[in-house]
Parts: sequence; structure tokens; C-alpha cells
Amino acid sequence: HSKVRIGKSTHALQIAFFIAWLLAGGKMVPTDKLNARGYPYWTVGKSPAKKINFGLDNIVFSPTELMKKAHTLYEKYGKNQVIVYDEGRAGLDSARAMEQVNKAMQDFFQECGFMGHVILVVLPNFFKLHEDYAVSRSVFLVDVYTNAKLERGFFSFYNERQKEFLYFLGKKRIGASL
Repeated sequence: HSKVRIGKSTHALQIAFFIAWLLAGGKMVPTDKLNARGYPYWTVGKSPAKKINFGLDNIVFSPTELMKKAHTLYEKYGKNQVIVYDEGRAGLDSARAMEQVNKAMQDFFQECGFMGHVILVVLPNFFKLHEDYAVSRSVFLVDVYTNAKLERGFFSFYNERQKEFLYFLGKKRIGASL
């Protein structure tokens, strides 16, 4: 049998579609059935009342595209659209590339913050993202990783408090300056 092996970009697209589904009026509700850890299973409580505005047009690969797409979606659908900014293909291990991402985020929030869009940023290294965006201006972090057998598709979810703790502890442990 085959296993589905997905990486950061695919996880981001699935999360983005779910957020767009919620913004369109979808609602999940817990069931009475519990999983092995004691948490409830969830099911669809309400289908979206509005059209789900998410597709390939919501994915961008550069800071310039991010700004243009934010304006385009705002003009077409209004506030609160979902955009995936995937910088993974740009070779972000370089300091220069991360400078561009941090600058793009700064420019984006100065120019487009009033639009209320949800932006999912796909990056290879969370710790190289500027503190303002990694901690203060983000709601959650999804860390996508491979297991010991190098199988893809695994992830950890960090809420606001957890990602802040992770950011500062991680920076301290790797010896990076804040």
C-alpha cells in the first residue's frame, strides 16, 4: 500500500483551505466519541453559508506577488481572504533571502494590514523570521518535519503562548541573537 507523504507547502494549503472554509461560515463541533488521548473527535456542525474563496490564485511565491494578491483579493472579495506565501522555493537558507521575507512582511503589514487577510507563510526556518512576525503578529505555528525513518507528513502545532516560548528558547539554545 502507499503512504501519503506531504511537506510544508501541502500542509499550509490544507490549513489555508480550512481557514477559508471557516471564514465562509463553516463550523466544526465536537462529538461524544473520544480518541486514545481523551480528546473528542470533531465533525461538521454547519456547512459554509458563503462561497469558499480559496484556490490556486491564493498562493504566492514572492513579496511582490503577496502585495498584488492582497489588493486583488480585497477588491474582488473584500476583507479576510486567505493567502499562502510560500518562500520555500527561493532558497531561504541564505541570510539575504530571509531579509527579503522580513522586509516583505513589514511592507505588507504597513500597506495591507487594514484588509484583515489571513497570511500563511511557508518557511524552512522559523528562527530566522523577525520576532515581530514570529511572535507578536502570528497566531500559531505548524512545524512540519520528517520522522526518524525520514517519512514526511508529520507536524506539531504551537498556539500563541507555545510558539513564543519556542521562539525565545530556541534562539537561546542555538545561540542566535534576538
